[in-house]
Amino acid sequence: MGKRVLALVFVLALLTGTFSSALAAETEIDYNISREVRVLGHLADDARREIFANVAAKLKEKWPNIELVDDSANDHGIKLRLELSSGSGPEIFSVDDLLQQELLPYISEISDIVEERNFVERSLEGALSFNNQRTPGQYYSVPFTMSPCAFFYNKAIFEELELSIPTTFEELEAVMAKIKAESDYLPLANAGLSNRQILWLLYCYVMNTAGIEDVRAWYFQQSTPETVKNAWIEAFALLKRWCDAGYLGDVETVLGIDHLVYIANVYGKGNVAMTYDGDWRIADFEATGIETGVFPYPGEYGTNAVDFSWALNKDFDNDPTMRAFFADFVDAFFDPEIVAQFYEAGYTPSVKFDSEGLTVSPLREEFMANTADQKVGYFLDNAAPGMFDVLTKTSQQVMLGELTPEQAWEQMNDRYEQAVSEAQ
Repeated sequence: MGKRVLALVFVLALLTGTFSSALAAETEIDYNISREVRVLGHLADDARREIFANVAAKLKEKWPNIELVDDSANDHGIKLRLELSSGSGPEIFSVDDLLQQELLPYISEISDIVEERNFVERSLEGALSFNNQRTPGQYYSVPFTMSPCAFFYNKAIFEELELSIPTTFEELEAVMAKIKAESDYLPLANAGLSNRQILWLLYCYVMNTAGIEDVRAWYFQQSTPETVKNAWIEAFALLKRWCDAGYLGDVETVLGIDHLVYIANVYGKGNVAMTYDGDWRIADFEATGIETGVFPYPGEYGTNAVDFSWALNKDFDNDPTMRAFFADFVDAFFDPEIVAQFYEAGYTPSVKFDSEGLTVSPLREEFMANTADQKVGYFLDNAAPGMFDVLTKTSQQVMLGELTPEQAWEQMNDRYEQAVSEAQ
């Protein structure tokens, strides 16, 4: 009997201790704290700034004395690196998977928050793990939107030339060949100043040619399979072939086009059959007045990774109040009302939600329907720091005939190997 009593006392002590610890942790959180919380994010356009303001208003209900400062910027990555390295970084900021790895020493691990708020279960499959794949078992950021790309095409041109939507890569090339041979229309628009559109297409080609597991090994700096090398060389050869065939138009002209205005100034003229771009440009396509349709890259994987994710400054590793505020901040982006606002503004949520009854444009609806089955791929310039710049330059040189596909691979791979070496 004595042992049973002792055991009962021990259990009660444990329960009381656990309750006391939880209560103590809760009382450490100061919901009336008065301070500014600066958020250096990527939501620099008017539509997303407005939604951010709505998030701030929601947080006021629980945190009445915190002023959320929206410091979103188009060049937020550059600004973020400078501020964090100088010790003047923001409390909360957004990162993509490469920026997260680069800035990891400045980011607080938030695995406890992710588990407590069930963010994995509340997100689309693979969304939470995407930016955290380089730190298995640990979470440092939480996304709330995706960044899927697809082909946008001029429906009138496709109807006039009796073109079918391509479902294989061979059919895609056949469509471009027919447009070039049977009309004066430009088969494929590209903003060559950065070459974003053509690079995203090359990424799709590499992922669907080399095999996704080999691509992942290269992307996560584990190895460079021969299949990946060969796929990149083939992709550069493909780009040169398209240029030689005139599918992109005059190369010198194309290389001077800025991606911020090419939809209005090139596609918007009505003589372009199609281009490859992201869902964040849907409003720009709609503004052209051209009846536009959408179809996915004809392959299993597309460039449709998660967008930037929210991270907490490492300075707050041991600050229960700021960690609680960050948890509520991220949770606000999972709120059905906020998710709906992003969706109706033309963005693709990475959060599970019910879109029934929400109002979206026909083009947005078509985009969502026609890309729903494409598996999540990678923006391959995120494989290592500096890759986007070298890929832009390298692809431009291929287009101008200044580099062979093999030389292009060597130039790109040199930068990749250098970045991997520096990381080690």
